[in-house]
Amino acid sequence: MPYKSVYVKPEVAVKCNGYKVYHTYTDDDWEQGTSTFWFTLDENDYSEDVTMFDVRDLPNYKDKRPPSMGDVNTPENREAWKVYQANLGKMKKKVLRDAIKLEFLYKDDTGKTIVKKLQ
Repeated sequence: MPYKSVYVKPEVAVKCNGYKVYHTYTDDDWEQGTSTFWFTLDENDYSEDVTMFDVRDLPNYKDKRPPSMGDVNTPENREAWKVYQANLGKMKKKVLRDAIKLEFLYKDDTGKTIVKKLQ
């Protein structure tokens, strides 16, 4: 059966200091939804590995996940995971905004995306 692919602009995750950070998509497929941790500053080139970055690699990212459910399967830990999942989106947006403000994430004079990563 024939099908037709249509380009869809990526969703903006964060706007800060004149920058827009865009979501990336699993297998570049909008219908699969946004990637959990991968973003880009390039609206049209987000499928290029050189423009994409993992928010967890930014120096200001502090992972505060509860213990693994396999290790600690208690009601308290299950509740902690619910809270973590509910706040993950807000936390990533804050990390992205702060990374731009701290110049861990920017574009250089040539337009190339620069991501300062954890060492």
